Amino acid sequence: ALRPGVVLACAIKPIVYGIPAALAARVPRRHALITGLGYAFMDRHRSLHWKVVNAVARLLYAASLRVATTATFQNEDDRDDFRRQGLLGRTPANVVNGSGVDLDRFKVAPLPDEPRFLMIARLLRDKGLAEYLGAARQVRAARPEARFDLVGDRDPNPAGFPVSEVEAAVADGTVRYHGAVGDVRDAIANSRIYVLPSYREGTSRSVLEAMAMGRPVITTDAPGCRAPIVPGVNGLLVPVGATTPLAEAMIHLIDNPDQTQSMAQSSRSLAELRYDVQKVTAHMMEIIESGQQAAE
Repeated sequence: ALRPGVVLACAIKPIVYGIPAALAARVPRRHALITGLGYAFMDRHRSLHWKVVNAVARLLYAASLRVATTATFQNEDDRDDFRRQGLLGRTPANVVNGSGVDLDRFKVAPLPDEPRFLMIARLLRDKGLAEYLGAARQVRAARPEARFDLVGDRDPNPAGFPVSEVEAAVADGTVRYHGAVGDVRDAIANSRIYVLPSYREGTSRSVLEAMAMGRPVITTDAPGCRAPIVPGVNGLLVPVGATTPLAEAMIHLIDNPDQTQSMAQSSRSLAELRYDVQKVTAHMMEIIESGQQAAE
């Protein structure tokens, strides 16, 4: 009834259902936005369940993306993985700087003097919850003045993190768990350093929001996590799934307050330069309007 000229499908289900449906409805421009790969492409244990999910996801992605006008990713690693696995066919692939961040809404906030760390994530193993809690215990043993906060809702995903482990960490004083919050700005403002030890991301919105508010970031050297970080300039990168290097990076920033302050300023500068939502949106609109591969 609407007969649209353009369809933009975002995330796996809208892409694998929506792009073929748009083709059947004779929509001339069909754009796929892959914001992250999620559980279907990431299981460190490679369980049988994951292998089945991964095979089905690859089959569905390949069928839909081959009839898309363009495919747009939020980091180069995801794009290159899809190319390597032959999921794109001849469909042009682009990369944009995540979803961007509203720099007017996420304004710079002064850094607290005390060492307060924050992680914002759904309760998923793949977000690095175990590593965050483990590192917090190590850091508090060495630097008792450090404080750790966790914000995020429970998740029914197969990779869900046991709430009992979070409750145990709360009970022994390791972390303060705030559950889901409607507005993360106060949590970021009350932190000094933002931490996301995730195993993989598209481009983390929470990292961009923390950067916009002038926070140094400790995250993993993983696809979608490393993209916004210039190591030593606005944050530090640590190995995926490693607790002790994460704790060491936290202690390093506790012990080097001048570097932390410098990183905070650089985070805001990089957010303004690369991740301003207006710039990212303009790039996305350019891709949609041209229907051709944009310059990467």
